[in-house]
Amino acid sequence: MRQRKEPPRSISQKPPAQRTRGTNARTRVGKVIPLVLLAGVILTALLLSQFTATKEVPPPVLTVTENGVQRAVFAEVLNASGERRVAVKITDYLRGKGVDVKDFGTFNDSLMARTYVIDRTGNIEAARGVAQLLGVSGERILSRPNPRLLVDVTVLVGKDHPALTEPQP
Repeated sequence: MRQRKEPPRSISQKPPAQRTRGTNARTRVGKVIPLVLLAGVILTALLLSQFTATKEVPPPVLTVTENGVQRAVFAEVLNASGERRVAVKITDYLRGKGVDVKDFGTFNDSLMARTYVIDRTGNIEAARGVAQLLGVSGERILSRPNPRLLVDVTVLVGKDHPALTEPQP
């Protein structure tokens, strides 16, 4: 007798026990994937909220009046000391006092032994106020108006920075 060869069975022709086992595995995977994705979205949202959380900003100590409206003094802080992270330190201090520091970085023209506060709008009072917060004496307050800078005051932080942040009477 010759044995008759049966054609290969397709998935739908497999016995029911084999069909349900594969279907259950696919169903489980299909349920797990959305849960993993949801957990990833929640974790991402929590991490982002830590970086974008608003910090409490103190009320400005120094203000200027522009077009009849009072606002905080706008400043930029440039490190001219040659030491690392000095502009960040002074920026943090001034922001803690309510000065709106718009930019900070490195002054590339030259190194300076002393710190200078420069008026950029023609309102020397704003520069005097920032100088007082930093403990910078009056002879190191300059007026060099430059409306293209969009700040009221530029602080050039010199090598004397360890003595800064001590207000003078």
